[in-house]
Amino acid sequence: MVVNINNQIRKLRGELLINVRNLKQAYTISLNDISRKDAQLNNQIRNVPQLEKNLVQINRNRNVQEQLYSFLLQKSEEAAVIRASNIADSRTIVKARSLGAISPKRQLVWLFSILMSIIMPVTIISLKDFMDHRVGDISQVKQNTSLPLLGIISHVKKLKTSVVISPHSRSLVSEQIRNIRTSINFLGKEKEVKTVLVTSFQPGDGKSFVSLNLAAGYALMNKKTLMLECDLRRPHLAQELGLDTEKGISNVLTGQLSLDDVVVEINEFEGNLSVISAGNLAGNAAELISGKKMTDMMKILQERFDHIIINTPPISLVADASLLQQYADITLIVVRQDHTSREIYTALKNRTAEHPDDPIYLLLNDVGKNKRYRGGHGYGGYEYGYGYGYSKKYYYEEK
Repeated sequence: MVVNINNQIRKLRGELLINVRNLKQAYTISLNDISRKDAQLNNQIRNVPQLEKNLVQINRNRNVQEQLYSFLLQKSEEAAVIRASNIADSRTIVKARSLGAISPKRQLVWLFSILMSIIMPVTIISLKDFMDHRVGDISQVKQNTSLPLLGIISHVKKLKTSVVISPHSRSLVSEQIRNIRTSINFLGKEKEVKTVLVTSFQPGDGKSFVSLNLAAGYALMNKKTLMLECDLRRPHLAQELGLDTEKGISNVLTGQLSLDDVVVEINEFEGNLSVISAGNLAGNAAELISGKKMTDMMKILQERFDHIIINTPPISLVADASLLQQYADITLIVVRQDHTSREIYTALKNRTAEHPDDPIYLLLNDVGKNKRYRGGHGYGGYEYGYGYGYSKKYYYEEK
């Protein structure tokens, strides 16, 4: 019994300790809550002066707004009284009525606008055509000359190399050169066209570009082709191709070099394309071209090559092209759109009248560069990286 009583006492003592501990924790929580509320109340008590200050400021602003509103309301009423007391010095006799637009007349304005929209463009275009002295589109060329137009070459914006035709080229200009080559082959009928003389009316028409690419076109057909630069006054083809400019036709005609010394093969065409540059500039170019050595040289070249393309100076500046025409089967005159002077029409008419049997053909170059000449042909374009200078540079000047 004593043991049981001791156990009960020990158990009861533990429970009492737990209850005391729980009560202590509860009182601690209550004390903390009371302390937190006390702190909040103290903060609110400390903020009472600031709240009172804000309330005073709000009341002051309200009083000012009320006084201002009363003042403005008073002025508004005074203005209304003054406005009502004024006697009008005019009165409405007849009410306004709408009679429609009097001026300007809409129909007249529309008619004038339509007429001006038609007349002004026609006048501007007519004046531009009248003032423009350069060769235009294909129809203009055909209307002003009786010579047949053999083909066209379109405008190219960027020309990376002087030779645009190659075995795998499918550009518009390369196909046009192939068409020109085919047209030339049909011109010979029973006799094959072997020698083609390419010239132009004035510098910068693109005859050198046409000559070089036409020669390359024949070389692609596995034909032994020679590009003959007979512009002895201002040559540049050799420089364009990176060839020696000190050896050429002038050296052969003066007896300084043999023909084999000046013939240069172009590697890209498997030995089918050769070039003879002009050589040193000569002051007596016309005499050299019209001499017997030129005739002998052409006979040898025509036996050695299947096709010969002769590049000559412009026909309007010097007589070299006319002197060389005797060696060519046909003469191809390059006309550049929006560049060549329209004086070429008169020159061609005079030439045709003097020599009606000469096989002369035209080629329109740089077609489509100007927007007014574009349309319906799918033209591209190109720019020339070379050209002639002023015409006076064609004449020999001794230093």
